[in-house]
Amino acid sequence: MKIKSTHKKYSKVIVIVGAVILLVAVAFLILRLAGTKAPAPTSQTPPSTKSGPSIPGPTAAELQASADQKQNNITEAQQQAQSTSPSGTQKQVSVLIVDASQYGSNVEIRAYTPNVVETDGICSVTLTQAGKSSVFGSSKGLQNAQTTQCSTISIPVSSFSNKGTWVAVVTYSSASSIGSSQPTNVTIN
Repeated sequence: MKIKSTHKKYSKVIVIVGAVILLVAVAFLILRLAGTKAPAPTSQTPPSTKSGPSIPGPTAAELQASADQKQNNITEAQQQAQSTSPSGTQKQVSVLIVDASQYGSNVEIRAYTPNVVETDGICSVTLTQAGKSSVFGSSKGLQNAQTTQCSTISIPVSSFSNKGTWVAVVTYSSASSIGSSQPTNVTIN
């Protein structure tokens, strides 16, 4: 009699443990199929615990000089791509912005050129605010099966002189192709 009672207790425990495992597995599967993803990592550094003098960040003049240098690099890359074109003409291509958002302390722009498969392209972004301030960034084009995808262009929020709405335009340029996206609004907080 005592054996049956112990057996029933173990059976109940096994059934309960099995049900809990099944519920956890179903919940995991639902979350996975729903396409949830973890929030994008930020590049924030924890506050320093050291005492001593603080090091100031870059001045406005240094930030502007950096932005000017980036724009010069973009312009040179575009001119080089144009000059290497055999006939001096490039075909017009579409550029689509997939995402242009602030993630933590960075603004990230993702774009691609559909039906263009190349390895020598440069993706450049210009962000402007009310036609007076501009911020620039660039990345290499990455060839995949049917498109050329721009590597994510990441720009520190500290590069922006003002918060608010900025307009992003991505340009793609290679030896044989050139094109620009439609303007896309980006909110800087």
